[in-house]
Amino acid sequence: MSASRSATISVAGPAFGAAHAGLHQGRFEALHGHTYTCRLNLVGVLDTEGVVTDFVPVRQALAEAVAPLQRRTLMPAHAPAPVRHHREQDTFVIEDGRRRFALPLQDVVLLPVVNTSTELLAQYLLDQVRPYLEGVERAELVLRESPTAQARVEHHSGGR
Repeated sequence: MSASRSATISVAGPAFGAAHAGLHQGRFEALHGHTYTCRLNLVGVLDTEGVVTDFVPVRQALAEAVAPLQRRTLMPAHAPAPVRHHREQDTFVIEDGRRRFALPLQDVVLLPVVNTSTELLAQYLLDQVRPYLEGVERAELVLRESPTAQARVEHHSGGR
């Protein structure tokens, strides 16, 4: 097989339901939820066995990245001012000067992002699986929040 042949494989991640309140112009929108679905497309040169990469550990890594988000409220750890968050005993509180969200601490996942937009959630998930992308030249993660809205993010690497 020619070493110059490339291929794309596609790995579907598990669907997950989560709530969030996206930031728009420094203010939170109404708290709402989505049933997210994700797909990871991996492009690379076929190796001597005719594969881009072993997709089993990639699929497992994607499932592990999604699992903590399932049935949780997603909040940004690095939201810009005037947003602030803190804990009050067993409650997570986040405020933007206009709204105050108080949620049970065990129901909140604080993500290392500035906003829980679909674009940044997709980037977060792609970052979680990047260590498992051996031999992959380009990875594209598509995160769909509804039948009519999705985000696509990419990562390029050196490949083989």
